[in-house]
Amino acid sequence: MRRVNDFNMNHHQAYYKTQNQLSSDGIIYLDNTFHIVEVNKKACAIFESSPNYKTLFDWTGDEKLFKIAKNIVAEGLEITSQLNHNGYVFMVRATAVYDNNHPIGVVIILEDVSELQRLWRARHDFVANISHDLRTPIADARLMAETLLNGALEDHSMAPRLVSKILEEMETLEQITQELMDLSMIESGRIPLKLIPINLYRLVNTQMERFRPKAMRKGLNLNLAIPADLNVLADNEFITRVFANLIHNATKFTSKGKITVGAEIPHGNDFVRITVTDTGIGIPKQDQTRIFERFFKSDYSRSKHAGTGLGLAIAKHIVEAHGGQIGVDSQLKKRTTIYFTLPLA
Repeated sequence: MRRVNDFNMNHHQAYYKTQNQLSSDGIIYLDNTFHIVEVNKKACAIFESSPNYKTLFDWTGDEKLFKIAKNIVAEGLEITSQLNHNGYVFMVRATAVYDNNHPIGVVIILEDVSELQRLWRARHDFVANISHDLRTPIADARLMAETLLNGALEDHSMAPRLVSKILEEMETLEQITQELMDLSMIESGRIPLKLIPINLYRLVNTQMERFRPKAMRKGLNLNLAIPADLNVLADNEFITRVFANLIHNATKFTSKGKITVGAEIPHGNDFVRITVTDTGIGIPKQDQTRIFERFFKSDYSRSKHAGTGLGLAIAKHIVEAHGGQIGVDSQLKKRTTIYFTLPLA
């Protein structure tokens, strides 16, 4: 008859092995000659093969990881380090396994921190960019205000142009501030929607009139191609921000031509498909899959246009909270269309 202690020990080992296999971290067990004793599925996925009881170096080919294991066996250390492998970043935690105070092996745990690293870099870039984006319009507005005070106020041809430019800089600051407030709300996990029937034509027309002065200063035409009786089920405040972000982007990245906001109802569909199309600089193909990420700014536009890189990410969150989808179709140096769907009222 099996003893209770044996039964409990076998169960403990079974639970332990199952936990290892289900772990999202890679786990490697070595003996003190650096041969593989056991690995879990995640470790095999990281190194793209089964170890077949090779040595650590023969299996991984990673000299840094092998040195970590050697140092642990030689000195009994517990080591935390960072490892780059196949384009991924791992936090490595390794420690010795002892039997009667003698090291008999090593346990290595590899945690994939690639996404955390990417987010850290994105936030770091964001802080640098937002500092620049806030400082630039403030400095420009101050310089123009000082020019007015130093005599340009009496120049009836120059004064209106300077005041107009100051207003543009204030609009930029307002947009940045709103995007930061929206980001804070989204990161809290709360988008409190109040869905009501909204006339889409009137809502979009209001936003287009808001941006018409800026468009006129750039010589752009704003076109509205939405049926006057089309209603959607949406939160008025949040969906207004989507249109504000998209029309703002369209005017910012378009130097000549036109901006058109249109809508159509695909046959037999309960959603309306809305498009915001401009004849601006376009988006490089390699960036089109990333433009809805937080903080992302295309290198193609970064040097010429201020912005937080948040507007499209915020729009995506709001559209998806309404049950819709959002996407992009763009040709570099020709046009960009942002399209999204909203439920019909």
